[in-house]
Amino acid sequence: MDFDKYKKLVTYYWQNDNRELNIQNRIIIPFLESILPYDIVDTSTIYKGKKETIRNDFAGEKYSPDIVIAKNWLWNKVEDEQIVKNKPTYKAIIEVKTLANEEREQSQRQVAEYLTKVPIVILTDALMWEISFANSGKTIKISLEMEQTVQHKGQVYKFPADVCTRKLPLTDLTFDADKWRELKNTLKKYLK
Repeated sequence: MDFDKYKKLVTYYWQNDNRELNIQNRIIIPFLESILPYDIVDTSTIYKGKKETIRNDFAGEKYSPDIVIAKNWLWNKVEDEQIVKNKPTYKAIIEVKTLANEEREQSQRQVAEYLTKVPIVILTDALMWEISFANSGKTIKISLEMEQTVQHKGQVYKFPADVCTRKLPLTDLTFDADKWRELKNTLKKYLK
């Protein structure tokens, strides 16, 4: 996916239908598929139940992640010998939020729980990407949004904003092409 298409999609869904499922399946998954050589899987509706053994390898007790990046994804292969022979490697979990989501504390709890399962957890709203590492506790933040200050109803808002902290209703989004390249390079570097 190129930068122009990504910008158009983010802007369209921000202005017209800012549901998490749209951000996840129409923007984030196609973008990741275009740059990474792994299975990029929507796991947002995989709950505890029939295939709990597989789910427990990447999901925590409380939360089901939105997207899993895996090598050898095997949801339909449930026999023990197939699992052992082709066991998936979970590279990362992506937790997707909308630009209007303000549940920062819950998002942080989700990230912490997922870091007990996989080496990298990414929290994103399609503009801000927060990449957290289990082994170091380090988080890299890359915003695709240019710095700006917006006045609205007597309040001053500064952007970019962390995931789940954007308080202003609709604003014009401004994108930074240099940060787009940085994001792609960072994802490729750490998810090799």
